[in-house]
Amino acid sequence: TWSTTWWRPLDAPTLRLKRHEEYAEAVRATLDAAVAARIKGDARIGSQLSGGLDSGSVTALAAAQLAREGRALAAFTATPRCATPRLKD
Repeated sequence: TWSTTWWRPLDAPTLRLKRHEEYAEAVRATLDAAVAARIKGDARIGSQLSGGLDSGSVTALAAAQLAREGRALAAFTATPRCATPRLKD
């Protein structure tokens, strides 16, 4: 067997910005660039929404980028076949 390490967080340089708001901007720009790199080309794009913040964020960014190109994003999610029993008040 073999193993490949793609990213090691401890090896990443420390990021020091002047304002707290700059950290949010840096995360947004990095995530936006990562999404853009994965939706290149003319193939139809779909996204699986899990209900978490990460899949929702990626889906929102991809939808916005594709809309600027006149393209659409298909988003999918799932719910259990059996309804979860409701809790009594």
